[in-house]
Formats: sequence, structure tokens, C-alpha cells
Amino acid sequence: MTSLSPSEQHLLTRVPWKKSEFFKDPYFREGLLTVQQAFADAPLDHLQELTLVVFRPDALLLGKAHDIYQQILQRGYVPLAARTVHLNRNCIREIWRYSYYVASADRITLHERIFDLTEAVVVLFRGVSHPQPATVRLSLNKGSAKHEKQGGNAIRRTVGSPNRFLSLFHVSDEPIDVVRELGVLFNWQDRLAFLHDAQQHWDGTGAQRSTEAQLLAQQERCAPLGTLGFEAALSRRHLTLPAHFPALAFTDDLLHHQVPEPAHRWASVALASFLVNPYDPQFQDTQYEKFDRYWKDPTGASP
Repeated sequence: MTSLSPSEQHLLTRVPWKKSEFFKDPYFREGLLTVQQAFADAPLDHLQELTLVVFRPDALLLGKAHDIYQQILQRGYVPLAARTVHLNRNCIREIWRYSYYVASADRITLHERIFDLTEAVVVLFRGVSHPQPATVRLSLNKGSAKHEKQGGNAIRRTVGSPNRFLSLFHVSDEPIDVVRELGVLFNWQDRLAFLHDAQQHWDGTGAQRSTEAQLLAQQERCAPLGTLGFEAALSRRHLTLPAHFPALAFTDDLLHHQVPEPAHRWASVALASFLVNPYDPQFQDTQYEKFDRYWKDPTGASP
């Protein structure tokens, strides 16, 4: 892998702490090597247009993945390749490592349970890279997980995300995150095959759309189960969590005899999502800077 110049690093991220952390990160370095293999002619140029989206189990269970997919297409993104992936506890702790520094243990456990419910669908899209990289633009368009911070046109507001913990889908914030998350999600062979699929469809007009849509539809077949579990959770969302009691332990026990399997585990997650305290108070002041503050200038000029 060739070293990156400061100007090349700036194409991948504008965030100072990422420049100091990610370029030495094993997942990023492995991911970049694979990107360079797949797009040998101009890997950094391709990364300006490449976007990675994870359709989460909560979107699939609530039957909202197709709506999200359509919202992404309407914003001019073209699907290139898709895979189903089971995000285990190590994967989610790596992808959200820097968010988890301030997260409560309950929040992390809830996140782990969500991704254990069913496989997620990971899709690579190609988008316009001006004035911002495609993945930056889509990440800004997806909207905050927090309802009070979502703009009127945010995808999460449009499709109706229930709350900040059932946020439905994930978009890599910057090109550097696309690279690192490819390294987290896939081993070398699977990662290279995924990127080769994307490369083969790079100059197309979306012929893959039916393939990606069919994959999402196949995963959404469990949506009726999701609706049942979510309705059971909504009817109890105003309960108060006992002090010093793990949220999932409380909801598992509460719903044990009220919601039959296989809906029970999802109903427990959905209810806990309304009860969990998101932050560990002793670490709340140590948050890493968000990427969006460095991308507010629509001209793409350096801050």
C-alpha cells in the first residue's frame, strides 16, 4: 500500500482526529489495500463517488428498508452491489467504536441485540461527488438519529424512524469510513469480490436495482413478525425502568409470558429502545467531534 500525501488524506476525511487515528488503523489499511486492488486506475477518485449503506435489522423487521432504498434512489444514487451480513458483537463495536466511548452499557447491549435479530443488508451505491463526496452528502441527508435534530427532508423523518435507537440504517460518514467499514465487515476475499461487483457495474445506469430490491424484499419477509413485536412494545413504552436494572433484562422478563416466540426478542428490543439511557454520565464530556461540522461549506473548500 502506498502512503497517502496530505492532499490525498484530505480527500478521505476532513476530521482532524480521524487523520490521527484511522490512517494507522488495521481495518482501514486492509480496506484501502483492497480498494486499490479493485479500482487500480483511480482508487481515490472512485471513493469520492462510493457510498456504503447498512440496512439494519430494525428497518427490515418494520418493513421500512424498501422505503429507505427508494429515498436513496430518488437522491440520484445508483446501486452497485449488495450482500447480506450478520454483524456480530465485535463488528458493531468496531464500526461504532468512537460513539461507544460515551455510550451506556445498556445502549451497547441493545445495539448488539438489534443486530443479532437477523442479517443486515449492505449495499454499495455510486453517487455524484460534487460539491461533497457522495457518502458525505447521503450521510447528511439521512438525518440525525435524534428526532429533534432531523430536518424536514431527512430520510429518517420521511420514512418514520421510531426513536434514536431504532434508526433503521447506517451510512458511512466520509470516504475514510467507507474504507474502514469495508475492512470491518468483510474478510479480504469477500471484500474484494464485493468491490469487484461494484466495479463491474460502475458505468451502468442501475441494472442492479432489481437485484438489490429483491434482496431487500427477501430480508423483509419477516416484517409481519416485526409489526407484532413493535405493537406490543408501543403499548408499554411509558413504563419506568427500575434503577440499576439492565433494560433488556427488564423487558425480557416483562414480556416473557405476554409475547410469544419468535416475536419476543424483537418486542423486548423495541420496548427497551424507549427506556434506555443513551449515555454513560462519567464519559459524556469526552465525545469525539462529529464529521458534519467540517462539511458545512457546500463548495467543498477546505475549512
